[in-house]
Amino acid sequence: MNGPAYATSDHTPVRAQVECPAAWRADVVAALSAAGVVVDHAAPVGVAVSPGRLVSPVVDDWSVASLPHLLLAVQPYAVEVGPWSLPGVGPCARCVAAAVLDAGVPATPGVLPRPLLALAVGAAARDLGAWARGEPPHSWLTSWRHDHDPVPTARRWERHPYCGCAWFETA
Repeated sequence: MNGPAYATSDHTPVRAQVECPAAWRADVVAALSAAGVVVDHAAPVGVAVSPGRLVSPVVDDWSVASLPHLLLAVQPYAVEVGPWSLPGVGPCARCVAAAVLDAGVPATPGVLPRPLLALAVGAAARDLGAWARGEPPHSWLTSWRHDHDPVPTARRWERHPYCGCAWFETA
């Protein structure tokens, strides 16, 4: 590794766009700042923090604009970091939302668990730094669930067959 996990190879802080519910914005921005991530609406990468796997119009716009972004899903007692979404390459936020619906797990907006958010944002900062250095993020095609267990659990993601992001390749 060339430097701290939260920095680029020249130790420049990582910049990221942020999308999250307005009620969570102050906590999310503070956590990202503490992890060394500078919030910048013109950054070349995004971080989306959502209740469950809900997809906002901003995240849809990121996909259309081919902006790479990291998804963070907040559950009542867990925060899931990932997957990393590189539009046109791996699963998008809609693929993930569809897979969760297939499994019968509803999105449940609720209280933002701050201790778990801190863990998740630290992991997100590490992945943003890796991406900025040209390295693959740990959340590539994978999400990491931070909950009551001492070690996060991994889940692999694929494009959903009914999501429009893969239609050009499957047509």
